[in-house]
Amino acid sequence: MGYQIETIEDGKAMLVTNDPDFDFAVEGATVIQDVVARLDALSEPVFYVVDLREIQVSFDETQIFVNMLTRGDNPLLQHKNIREILYIIGNIFHKVVADGMSADAFGNLRIKTVANLEDALKYIQSK
Repeated sequence: MGYQIETIEDGKAMLVTNDPDFDFAVEGATVIQDVVARLDALSEPVFYVVDLREIQVSFDETQIFVNMLTRGDNPLLQHKNIREILYIIGNIFHKVVADGMSADAFGNLRIKTVANLEDALKYIQSK
């Protein structure tokens, strides 16, 4: 499995970390299902933190994955138990994609980008 899901900050946040060997074609749908199952089990919204620094995906894979995350009957990134989305980014491409996901076409998602986990934790603690 090329990803981990864990609860951090005393249950205030969920962290998804993608390993360098994460294979979008094989694991993309599975990671979404796993995250949705965990979010469904929560009694209150959490910060959804995704560490994208190690993920290597093509432009085409990114388009497919963004659609999987934002479209359909119950899109993950519009889940009722997501308080806010934080992406830990490792390159400008990830930032451009994250910024674009706040557009009308993707549901005006509340996404903040940060450089590392420490910045994400500081942001969560400030809320």
